[in-house]
Amino acid sequence: MSQARARPEVALVIPAFNEAATIAEVVGWAREFGQVIVVDDASSDATAQRAEQAGAQVLRAPANRGYEASLSAGFEAARTLGARYCVTLDADGQHPREAVAAVCEGLLGGADVVVGVRDRRQRLAEHVAAVCGRLLWDISDPFSGLKGYQLGAFDPKQPFDSHRMVGCELLARCLRRRGRVVQVPIRTRERLDAPRFGSSLRANLRLLRALAWMLLLYAGIPA
Repeated sequence: MSQARARPEVALVIPAFNEAATIAEVVGWAREFGQVIVVDDASSDATAQRAEQAGAQVLRAPANRGYEASLSAGFEAARTLGARYCVTLDADGQHPREAVAAVCEGLLGGADVVVGVRDRRQRLAEHVAAVCGRLLWDISDPFSGLKGYQLGAFDPKQPFDSHRMVGCELLARCLRRRGRVVQVPIRTRERLDAPRFGSSLRANLRLLRALAWMLLLYAGIPA
């Protein structure tokens, strides 16, 4: 998908916190696919300025609210802009251009949700989620930060993430109603900065909590 084929109906949401070193490069190539929305989570560096200079629409949080709140704000902005599709990706350059292209193609092909399946996972909880996901839903990487959503497949009043589920709530709800979920393999790059979710123990607990919520939502508890 070239610059000439950029689609205004596609919004790319990039949550960012102190990603000044990489954000301009990511925004630069992401603009080839559609409208780019960077949600700056009260960064203390030049993340917001560099994202704007690279051509993104930037939403600035007044205080650090976390990854899920950033995704939710970006998702709402995508609807406001009239997008039909929303793709979430990381600001650190882990998700390469060809992976985003594959997610966009999956959405344009009719999928309700497209999940980018990483070639490696860093944490124990991600491996646990992969096993559970394959057994229950045939989903190999529910915690992948690279996902695509067909906005028309979801109730506009439904929040993107109301349970701090690391961006997995809509995937769980889509699986429950047996929507069409497509997976695409992605080859990730090394992070250039510290892990987003802090220490290994804290990150694993957070992800296991999100997995528990996925199981509850899939079971219809709560409705």
